Amino acid sequence: MKFNHILLPVILIACFGLLNCTNKQNNLKKFNTGKALIYSLDSLFINLSNVPTKAKGSSEAVVHINEEIRKTIESIDAPQLLEELAVEFKSKKHDFTFIVSKDKKVGVFSWDTRMGSSEQSIKNIALYKSGDRVLPTSLYGKPMVYDKVYQIEPVSGNTIYTFHGHSEAMGHPNFRLHAYTLKSGHLEETPVFPLNTTFISSEKSFADSDIQSMDFEVSKNGSHILISKALDSATVIKTLAFDGEKFASAEEKLEISYK
Repeated sequence: MKFNHILLPVILIACFGLLNCTNKQNNLKKFNTGKALIYSLDSLFINLSNVPTKAKGSSEAVVHINEEIRKTIESIDAPQLLEELAVEFKSKKHDFTFIVSKDKKVGVFSWDTRMGSSEQSIKNIALYKSGDRVLPTSLYGKPMVYDKVYQIEPVSGNTIYTFHGHSEAMGHPNFRLHAYTLKSGHLEETPVFPLNTTFISSEKSFADSDIQSMDFEVSKNGSHILISKALDSATVIKTLAFDGEKFASAEEKLEISYK
Protein backbone atom coordinates (compact mmCIF):
# COMPACT_ATOMS: atom_id res chain seq x y z
CA MET A 1 0.00 0.00 0.00
CA LYS A 2 1.08 3.56 -0.67
CA PHE A 3 0.61 4.41 2.99
CA ASN A 4 3.20 1.78 3.99
CA HIS A 5 5.70 3.14 1.45
CA ILE A 6 5.38 6.52 3.13
CA LEU A 7 5.30 5.26 6.72
CA LEU A 8 8.43 3.06 6.67
CA PRO A 9 10.84 5.84 5.57
CA VAL A 10 9.29 8.12 8.19
CA ILE A 11 9.94 5.49 10.88
CA LEU A 12 13.54 5.10 9.73
CA ILE A 13 14.08 8.86 9.76
CA ALA A 14 12.69 8.96 13.29
CA CYS A 15 15.06 6.14 14.33
CA PHE A 16 18.05 7.99 12.90
CA GLY A 17 16.87 11.18 14.60
CA LEU A 18 16.71 9.46 17.98
CA LEU A 19 20.07 7.83 17.34
CA ASN A 20 21.70 11.14 16.42
CA CYS A 21 20.44 12.65 19.65
CA THR A 22 21.88 9.70 21.57
CA ASN A 23 25.17 9.99 19.67
CA LYS A 24 25.49 13.67 20.54
CA GLN A 25 24.83 12.93 24.19
CA ASN A 26 27.41 10.12 24.14
CA ASN A 27 30.01 12.38 22.54
CA LEU A 28 29.40 15.21 24.99
CA LYS A 29 29.13 13.17 28.16
CA LYS A 30 31.71 11.03 29.89
CA PHE A 31 30.04 8.07 31.56
CA ASN A 32 31.11 8.31 35.18
CA THR A 33 28.43 6.06 36.67
CA GLY A 34 27.02 2.63 35.94
CA LYS A 35 23.51 4.10 35.99
CA ALA A 36 24.34 6.51 33.16
CA LEU A 37 25.88 3.71 31.11
CA ILE A 38 22.89 1.41 31.56
CA TYR A 39 20.52 4.24 30.63
CA SER A 40 22.49 4.97 27.45
CA LEU A 41 22.58 1.29 26.46
CA ASP A 42 18.86 0.88 27.11
CA SER A 43 18.19 3.86 24.83
CA LEU A 44 20.30 2.36 22.06
CA PHE A 45 18.56 -1.00 22.32
CA ILE A 46 15.16 0.71 22.15
CA ASN A 47 16.32 2.35 18.91
CA LEU A 48 17.51 -1.03 17.64
CA SER A 49 14.19 -2.72 18.37
CA ASN A 50 12.29 0.11 16.65
CA VAL A 51 14.04 -0.29 13.29
CA PRO A 52 11.60 -1.95 10.82
CA THR A 53 13.25 -5.17 9.64
CA LYS A 54 12.01 -4.99 6.04
CA ALA A 55 12.21 -1.26 5.40
CA LYS A 56 14.65 0.16 2.86
CA GLY A 57 17.79 1.29 4.64
CA SER A 58 17.03 -0.71 7.78
CA SER A 59 20.25 -2.75 7.53
CA GLU A 60 22.34 0.44 7.57
CA ALA A 61 20.45 1.65 10.65
CA VAL A 62 20.97 -1.68 12.43
CA VAL A 63 24.71 -1.67 11.67
CA HIS A 64 25.05 1.93 12.85
CA ILE A 65 23.21 1.34 16.13
CA ASN A 66 25.27 -1.78 16.86
CA GLU A 67 28.42 0.25 16.31
CA GLU A 68 27.21 2.78 18.88
CA ILE A 69 26.45 -0.05 21.31
CA ARG A 70 29.98 -1.39 20.84
CA LYS A 71 31.53 2.05 21.39
CA THR A 72 29.48 2.60 24.54
CA ILE A 73 30.51 -0.74 26.04
CA GLU A 74 34.16 -0.24 25.12
CA SER A 75 34.12 3.20 26.76
CA ILE A 76 33.94 1.45 30.15
CA ASP A 77 37.46 1.96 31.44
CA ALA A 78 37.24 2.12 35.24
CA PRO A 79 37.00 -0.85 37.67
CA GLN A 80 34.42 1.04 39.75
CA LEU A 81 32.07 1.06 36.75
CA LEU A 82 32.05 -2.74 36.59
CA GLU A 83 30.84 -2.88 40.19
CA GLU A 84 28.18 -0.24 39.57
CA LEU A 85 27.04 -1.95 36.36
CA ALA A 86 26.50 -5.22 38.23
CA VAL A 87 24.16 -3.44 40.66
CA GLU A 88 22.32 -1.29 38.11
CA PHE A 89 21.81 -4.15 35.65
CA LYS A 90 19.81 -6.13 38.22
CA SER A 91 17.43 -3.25 38.90
CA LYS A 92 15.26 -3.97 35.83
CA LYS A 93 15.00 -5.98 32.62
CA HIS A 94 17.11 -5.15 29.57
CA ASP A 95 17.43 -6.21 25.93
CA PHE A 96 21.00 -7.37 26.58
CA THR A 97 22.71 -9.53 29.18
CA PHE A 98 25.61 -8.64 31.44
CA ILE A 99 27.46 -10.89 33.86
CA VAL A 100 30.31 -10.01 36.19
CA SER A 101 32.59 -12.20 38.28
CA LYS A 102 32.38 -12.30 42.07
CA ASP A 103 35.62 -10.34 42.41
CA LYS A 104 34.34 -7.75 39.88
CA LYS A 105 37.42 -8.20 37.67
CA VAL A 106 35.74 -9.73 34.61
CA GLY A 107 32.43 -9.00 32.89
CA VAL A 108 30.73 -10.02 29.63
CA PHE A 109 28.05 -8.29 27.56
CA SER A 110 25.92 -10.36 25.16
CA TRP A 111 23.20 -9.18 22.79
CA ASP A 112 21.27 -9.94 19.63
CA THR A 113 22.55 -7.61 16.90
CA ARG A 114 19.60 -8.42 14.61
CA MET A 115 22.13 -9.02 11.85
CA GLY A 116 22.25 -12.43 10.18
CA SER A 117 20.54 -15.67 11.19
CA SER A 118 19.63 -16.43 14.80
CA GLU A 119 22.85 -18.38 15.48
CA GLN A 120 25.01 -15.70 13.83
CA SER A 121 23.45 -12.56 15.27
CA ILE A 122 24.81 -12.82 18.83
CA LYS A 123 27.74 -10.61 19.81
CA ASN A 124 29.91 -10.64 22.93
CA ILE A 125 32.27 -8.10 24.40
CA ALA A 126 34.27 -9.02 27.49
CA LEU A 127 35.72 -6.48 29.90
CA TYR A 128 38.54 -7.24 32.30
CA LYS A 129 40.56 -5.42 34.90
CA SER A 130 44.19 -4.77 34.00
CA GLY A 131 46.03 -2.76 36.62
CA ASP A 132 43.90 0.29 37.41
CA ARG A 133 42.05 0.15 34.07
CA VAL A 134 39.34 -1.91 32.41
CA LEU A 135 39.99 -3.17 28.87
CA PRO A 136 37.64 -4.67 26.25
CA THR A 137 38.30 -7.90 24.34
CA SER A 138 36.56 -10.57 22.28
CA LEU A 139 35.92 -14.11 23.47
CA TYR A 140 37.05 -17.26 21.68
CA GLY A 141 34.66 -19.55 19.81
CA LYS A 142 31.17 -18.95 18.48
CA PRO A 143 29.38 -16.04 20.17
CA MET A 144 26.81 -17.12 22.75
CA VAL A 145 24.52 -15.51 25.26
CA TYR A 146 26.61 -15.75 28.43
CA ASP A 147 24.38 -15.75 31.50
CA LYS A 148 26.58 -16.98 34.36
CA VAL A 149 30.20 -16.84 35.48
CA TYR A 150 31.76 -19.17 38.06
CA GLN A 151 34.92 -18.21 39.91
CA ILE A 152 37.32 -20.91 41.08
CA GLU A 153 40.49 -20.41 43.11
CA PRO A 154 43.11 -23.07 42.22
CA VAL A 155 45.73 -24.27 44.69
CA SER A 156 48.35 -22.44 42.65
CA GLY A 157 48.12 -20.05 39.74
CA ASN A 158 45.54 -17.47 38.74
CA THR A 159 41.80 -17.34 39.40
CA ILE A 160 39.72 -19.32 36.90
CA TYR A 161 36.58 -17.75 35.43
CA THR A 162 34.19 -20.22 33.79
CA PHE A 163 31.54 -18.63 31.58
CA HIS A 164 28.26 -20.47 30.98
CA GLY A 165 26.69 -19.72 27.61
CA HIS A 166 23.81 -20.88 25.47
CA SER A 167 22.74 -20.48 21.85
CA GLU A 168 20.56 -22.18 19.27
CA ALA A 169 21.50 -23.68 15.90
CA MET A 170 19.12 -25.35 13.47
CA GLY A 171 16.47 -25.46 16.18
CA HIS A 172 18.73 -27.24 18.68
CA PRO A 173 19.95 -25.65 21.93
CA ASN A 174 23.69 -25.57 22.56
CA PHE A 175 25.44 -25.01 25.88
CA ARG A 176 29.06 -24.23 26.67
CA LEU A 177 31.35 -23.80 29.67
CA HIS A 178 34.46 -21.83 28.71
CA ALA A 179 37.37 -21.24 31.08
CA TYR A 180 39.47 -18.07 31.18
CA THR A 181 42.05 -16.54 33.47
CA LEU A 182 43.79 -13.20 33.89
CA LYS A 183 47.44 -13.60 33.00
CA SER A 184 50.07 -10.91 32.45
CA GLY A 185 47.36 -8.28 32.26
CA HIS A 186 45.28 -10.10 29.64
CA LEU A 187 42.17 -12.29 29.62
CA GLU A 188 43.21 -15.67 28.21
CA GLU A 189 41.74 -19.13 27.74
CA THR A 190 42.97 -21.72 30.21
CA PRO A 191 42.98 -25.51 29.56
CA VAL A 192 41.37 -26.82 32.75
CA PHE A 193 39.02 -29.40 31.23
CA PRO A 194 39.84 -33.04 30.34
CA LEU A 195 42.12 -33.61 27.33
CA ASN A 196 43.68 -30.22 28.05
CA THR A 197 40.76 -28.31 26.52
CA THR A 198 39.58 -24.81 27.40
CA PHE A 199 35.85 -25.49 27.08
CA ILE A 200 33.20 -28.18 27.05
CA SER A 201 30.15 -27.99 24.80
CA SER A 202 26.88 -29.82 24.29
CA GLU A 203 26.83 -28.94 20.58
CA LYS A 204 25.72 -31.88 18.49
CA SER A 205 27.35 -33.20 15.34
CA PHE A 206 25.54 -34.97 12.51
CA ALA A 207 26.78 -38.28 13.96
CA ASP A 208 25.02 -37.46 17.24
CA SER A 209 21.54 -37.08 15.76
CA ASP A 210 20.08 -39.44 18.37
CA ILE A 211 21.48 -37.42 21.29
CA GLN A 212 19.49 -34.61 22.89
CA SER A 213 21.46 -31.53 23.96
CA MET A 214 21.20 -30.94 27.69
CA ASP A 215 22.45 -28.12 29.85
CA PHE A 216 25.27 -28.60 32.35
CA GLU A 217 24.48 -28.82 36.05
CA VAL A 218 27.08 -26.75 37.88
CA SER A 219 27.37 -26.73 41.66
CA LYS A 220 29.81 -26.12 44.52
CA ASN A 221 30.76 -22.65 43.24
CA GLY A 222 31.62 -24.01 39.81
CA SER A 223 33.90 -26.84 40.94
CA HIS A 224 31.43 -29.68 40.26
CA ILE A 225 29.87 -30.29 36.81
CA LEU A 226 27.33 -32.88 35.66
CA ILE A 227 27.33 -33.56 31.91
CA SER A 228 24.21 -35.36 30.71
CA LYS A 229 23.52 -36.84 27.27
CA ALA A 230 19.98 -38.07 26.66
CA LEU A 231 19.61 -41.00 24.27
CA ASP A 232 16.35 -42.59 23.15
CA SER A 233 16.16 -44.97 26.11
CA ALA A 234 18.92 -43.87 28.46
CA THR A 235 20.81 -40.92 29.87
CA VAL A 236 24.59 -40.93 30.20
CA ILE A 237 25.74 -38.82 33.14
CA LYS A 238 29.38 -37.84 33.55
CA THR A 239 30.75 -35.99 36.55
CA LEU A 240 33.69 -33.59 36.45
CA ALA A 241 35.26 -32.40 39.69
CA PHE A 242 37.91 -29.72 40.18
CA ASP A 243 40.96 -31.28 41.84
CA GLY A 244 42.63 -28.03 42.82
CA GLU A 245 44.27 -27.43 39.45
CA LYS A 246 42.02 -28.87 36.74
CA PHE A 247 38.75 -30.72 36.16
CA ALA A 248 38.98 -34.51 36.20
CA SER A 249 36.40 -37.22 35.50
CA ALA A 250 35.02 -38.39 38.83
CA GLU A 251 32.16 -40.67 37.84
CA GLU A 252 30.15 -41.88 34.86
CA LYS A 253 26.86 -43.74 35.00
CA LEU A 254 24.02 -44.83 32.75
CA GLU A 255 20.38 -44.26 33.69
CA ILE A 256 17.91 -46.46 31.80
CA SER A 257 14.51 -45.04 30.93
CA TYR A 258 11.79 -47.68 30.66
CA LYS A 259 8.88 -46.83 28.38
